[in-house]
Amino acid sequence: MKQDLTNIAVRFHQAGYCFYVVGDSARRLYQGQEIQTLDAWTNADILFVARTFDVDECPGEQDCSLRFPCGPWQVKLSCDPLNACRPPATSPRLLRQVAQRQCFTINSLLFDPAGDKFFDPTGCRTDIRSRVLRTTNGALAEAGRQQLARVFQAVYLESEEQFEPAGSLIEAIQDLDIQPSHELLPVIRQGLQSVLTAQRPYRGLWRLHQLGLLIRILPELEPLPGCPQDKEFHPEGDVFVHTLECFRHVRHAPLPMALGLLFHDVGKPATLTVDKHIHFPRHSSVGADIARGALRRLGFPRGLSEEVQFYIRNHLLKRVLRHLENGQLAAFVRHPWFENLLRIYRADIQGSIGDLGEYRRLIKRIEPYRARE
Repeated sequence: MKQDLTNIAVRFHQAGYCFYVVGDSARRLYQGQEIQTLDAWTNADILFVARTFDVDECPGEQDCSLRFPCGPWQVKLSCDPLNACRPPATSPRLLRQVAQRQCFTINSLLFDPAGDKFFDPTGCRTDIRSRVLRTTNGALAEAGRQQLARVFQAVYLESEEQFEPAGSLIEAIQDLDIQPSHELLPVIRQGLQSVLTAQRPYRGLWRLHQLGLLIRILPELEPLPGCPQDKEFHPEGDVFVHTLECFRHVRHAPLPMALGLLFHDVGKPATLTVDKHIHFPRHSSVGADIARGALRRLGFPRGLSEEVQFYIRNHLLKRVLRHLENGQLAAFVRHPWFENLLRIYRADIQGSIGDLGEYRRLIKRIEPYRARE
């Protein structure tokens, strides 16, 4: 696989051009991680690349001019018009210019496949080793969609790869005036998906909350902080704390399941009843309606919304199963969304009292009815 990439780079070099793997792709190569798409930069003109390789145009893609296959990978190539047809060079000025096209220093490594060599014009290896996230010069200066996308990228890198944002980066983001609008909805959908389905979504959600973005993007969550819960069942705190705690116990969840977990108790503030105890009558059905409105506003597909509502309406799984006859139980347990519902039920318990005895008893009851491959 790497030989294919080397051969491509050599063809650029023989024609008198530079070819570097850049950005997240270069860092992942440096760290020995898997890659599906290779981001690359060249000072060759598009006509040379089109004549030399089987390429596809990438209209509208940020920092991407052409695509072409390379073994199991797809190369997304940026042809830089400011440097087109100039003689190749490894001068510090050129290398730094290319490196600083990236938003974050950890992605400013350059890899030359022809020479099998990494260049580090910004000294980013230190940040990679210490897992610190900093910006390159002016990286958050873009406005609108690109600016919000950078913020989500930072939060994703913390959620997925545990890169801790530097204090200066947190302050820079907090100083931004990001106001969700219809134009930003695609970025919000993609950003939420990247964080909610990451390896450690708790960290990402907490960071979005700290930055003041979570409730700005999802105002439906605004009533959750401060909404009390019965301490016997929820010693961890209010509804918002409980919701975030649940995300400590999921990894790489499918998006509908993650959204179901995020909204599973969103109906509690509207149904709060206090007498000798704290109750939330019908909060599951109320929460499903709130989630449906939120997902419609954000532009998520109707099919995804229906799945999310299924999880919310049925997340009190013990109560749901209590009233089912054997035939109904078998059909429900074999529902295509049931296994993810079961994961939500487990995370809900782990994010509160943490005693999985009830969960194990439920598993014992349903085991005879679970689908087998």
